[in-house]
Amino acid sequence: MKALNILCWLLLTLLPVGVRAQCFGTVQFPVTTVVPSVSISPTLISGVSFAGDYAVVSLTAGGIYRFSSSVLTDHITVSTAVASGVLTFGTQPVLYTAAATQNYFVHFHTNAGCGTEEVNRITQVQRVYCAAGTNSCGGTNESISRVRIGAIDNVSNGCGGGGYSDFSSQLASVVTGQPMPITVVNSAPFAGDEVRVFVDWDRNFNLADAGEVTVLSTTDNITFTGAITAPPGATPGLVRMRVRIAFGAMGSCGNTNFGEVEDYTLNVGSFGNGVFAGGDGRGDVQLAFTNGIGGSQFMGGDGRGDVALSFTVTLPSQIYVSLKGMLEGPYSSTTGLMGDALRTLPSFPLTEPYTVLGYA
Repeated sequence: MKALNILCWLLLTLLPVGVRAQCFGTVQFPVTTVVPSVSISPTLISGVSFAGDYAVVSLTAGGIYRFSSSVLTDHITVSTAVASGVLTFGTQPVLYTAAATQNYFVHFHTNAGCGTEEVNRITQVQRVYCAAGTNSCGGTNESISRVRIGAIDNVSNGCGGGGYSDFSSQLASVVTGQPMPITVVNSAPFAGDEVRVFVDWDRNFNLADAGEVTVLSTTDNITFTGAITAPPGATPGLVRMRVRIAFGAMGSCGNTNFGEVEDYTLNVGSFGNGVFAGGDGRGDVQLAFTNGIGGSQFMGGDGRGDVALSFTVTLPSQIYVSLKGMLEGPYSSTTGLMGDALRTLPSFPLTEPYTVLGYA
């Protein structure tokens, strides 16, 4: 029996380390529970984690989470308890779809052999979107060669791994209620190709909600065009945009036989509507804003109709300006028209009086 136990131990040691690696940390750090942000940005677990630490992270059922370390070779284990209940593990980054809304334990080590070291590393958790890709991309099959929307003009001319490319670092600004044109170019056209744009306006990590899918149109199966519009009331900030080409209809997740998927980021803004009256009749209009989208209106002046626009912005950024000048005096803010009271008076002359008085 002793010989059999030794043989079993030897066989286990010969297995690939990654196959048997289920590592548990011994020190909780940070000591508080980490709650991932509901935005698309990563949430910091710790900037001074050690290999051998574990963190307690609160996850939401159905959410897909990405755990990462600044040390590329680090090994991560996700479990339901401090030293048991392993759910997934592997070299970072590690993805896990939460089966329930509860706290999970995330363990960090130097390798699949559960190595430890007291060297700082940055650990993060990020809620991510469903995976999407294709079985065949590029070559003689359709793929995305160019995407143009706002400040984004991305010429990719190639396929990412599995037909997916992450261009979420590229950003374009959109304004609620304002259509934003988008153009997508197909590298290898076929009759029946479709391009769809998915935008998570409500930030619930579901790209297929009502009002979040736009089908682009084409006349040659090469250039697809259309416009997306951020709905009124959409919360300002960053949202995910997914551009997908495929032969025939497709959803936002999963694989298609042919095509390609690319992810981008949109920055949602909205115009303000503050109106300020006053001045001395010049009709000057001035709009001022800092690092974003402004919308305040100012009226007043000396009748010269001067328009002044000043703003400060950190590049790269896309600026939308909507100016409206209103004349002082007979303008009615209720009707949006110039007053007509004088013309309608009974004694007010509607023709010039000088001819009949002999001054012609």
